[in-house]
Amino acid sequence: VLFVNDGSRDKTLEHLKKHTSNPSIKVITFYRNFGHQVALTCGYMHAKGDCVISIDADLQDPPEIITDMIEKWKKGAMIVYAKREKREGEGFMKKWSAHMFYKFINFLSDVPIPQEVGDFRLLDRKVVEFLNSLPEQSRFLRGLVAWGGYPTEYVYFTRERRHTGKTHYTLSRMINLALDGITSFSTK
Repeated sequence: VLFVNDGSRDKTLEHLKKHTSNPSIKVITFYRNFGHQVALTCGYMHAKGDCVISIDADLQDPPEIITDMIEKWKKGAMIVYAKREKREGEGFMKKWSAHMFYKFINFLSDVPIPQEVGDFRLLDRKVVEFLNSLPEQSRFLRGLVAWGGYPTEYVYFTRERRHTGKTHYTLSRMINLALDGITSFSTK
């Protein structure tokens, strides 16, 4: 298990360090927050498995479906997306803006980017190596993963309401991610 601590200011690193004596757990920590896409890229660069599963540490996405993701991978899928059927506890504006963003980017792009998926996904080692070989500095991984054209499957789930804490993904960060996606994948 590889944890990428993206410059957290709470006690995350302190808690992670308690487990570093376990050789199955590795921790990479940034001294400041570089953002979700950089943290994921770092994880992909350091992951060693035959497949790699990325999941946010807040556990809003259910780790219980990882077994289903691995089964689909064993049957030949090189990308297995965890796709949200329902989004509990998210406001109308969040759901609407996400829906409109994907409608807009898929209108502009020749590469269809799946809707209702985030960064909770399984990638085959070949897909990870492909991503690691790309020269992009400002990455929109949801688009880059789809762009490779690898065989894809989905596992469906209900995204639960956040139980503790609050998102640190501000409106300005969402807009920056959207602009990265649009400028990276727009052919129009």
